[in-house]
Amino acid sequence: MSHKKLPVAICIVSHNGAAVLSDCLSSVVDRAQEIIVVSAGSTDATSEIARSFSGVKVLEYPNEVVMKINNMRAFAATSAQWTFFLDDDERFTPDLWEELAYVLPTTSYDGFIVGRKNYLVGTWMRHGGWWPERQPRLFRKGKGSFKMEHVHELLDIDGTVGVITEPFVHLTYRTIREHFRKTDTYTSFQAEKWAAAGVRWSPKNHLVYGFGRPLARFVQKYLLERGFLDGWKGYYAAFEAAHYEFLSYMKIIDSDPANKG
Repeated sequence: MSHKKLPVAICIVSHNGAAVLSDCLSSVVDRAQEIIVVSAGSTDATSEIARSFSGVKVLEYPNEVVMKINNMRAFAATSAQWTFFLDDDERFTPDLWEELAYVLPTTSYDGFIVGRKNYLVGTWMRHGGWWPERQPRLFRKGKGSFKMEHVHELLDIDGTVGVITEPFVHLTYRTIREHFRKTDTYTSFQAEKWAAAGVRWSPKNHLVYGFGRPLARFVQKYLLERGFLDGWKGYYAAFEAAHYEFLSYMKIIDSDPANKG
């Protein structure tokens, strides 16, 4: 069935995303006016897969430590009235496209918050803070930007913000090993951020960062946000949220020459 394309630019930044990029592009190529893919230092077939889709514009840049730099490069390359940014492991749904077709022609908003339906190792995570994970994702051209301070930084929208009810899909981690690999990367960035803010080893920081924050994170995710209702994956997700805090602090200690030997 043929659909009219919407005045939306889809911006995707992908680093070695060959395994997931094709499905991402398939979910948007028939409905988006414009698609920009930034291949960020990819050494696999990411760029070739993106170019195999008709009309997709591919930009190649290094995989920056401040990842949102490449999002901003993609935003600058668009010409469509609206911009929606996706990660390569995220997918549009037909229902989301239909809602945008209904809302965008008459809206006065400058941007929208959109829900994200997260899957962990094949399971839709309904609790533990994973659903509904609403994020600012859609904005009029020139109205969205990042401060470029953190890997998980949220978009800033300059103006009024509405809400889209239909979610997009996030295949967050396909395997536990993939989760471990990404956690190693993200905790390195978090450690750098904390270190730049002056966090160092101290008895107080051992208590706060080595014990208090991880414990609070687990309690929040598993008990207060009812992660236990998602079974063993809910427990795993809460434990890893706590481990993220602990490991980030341990990397600060590990990188301090005063703690060597």
